[in-house]
Amino acid sequence: MNVEKKGILSDLYTDIERDEQIRTFAYPISDSLYLFIDIPYEYLYEQDDLI
Repeated sequence: MNVEKKGILSDLYTDIERDEQIRTFAYPISDSLYLFIDIPYEYLYEQDDLI
């Protein structure tokens, strides 16, 4: 991530607290700061142009 300066989307996995499928988007803000966003798969599936 830091070398290419772009975010990545994780593989699909199940959140054990909510029992829903999600993917995590990770984006480097600086060399030591990262932004992580959990996105429900249902949302991604509805947004075909995001995948």
